[in-house]
Amino acid sequence: MKDEKTCFRYVTFLKKKSEAAQCVITFLKFFKNQTGRNIKTFVSDNGTEFVCEELTGFFREEGIAH
Repeated sequence: MKDEKTCFRYVTFLKKKSEAAQCVITFLKFFKNQTGRNIKTFVSDNGTEFVCEELTGFFREEGIAH
């Protein structure tokens, strides 16, 4: 994952697509803690790993547009 504004990058390897949601959440929290900045928009290819209730709920709670 990459933040377009700061070019902050985060790499993780997944064994299953089902692990993607938790990795995205971990990245967003890590990014916020490291930079002090909030993510306003998360852009993805709308693959099934990114369109799930876990991520949708997290984005809604944090005020992140997807």
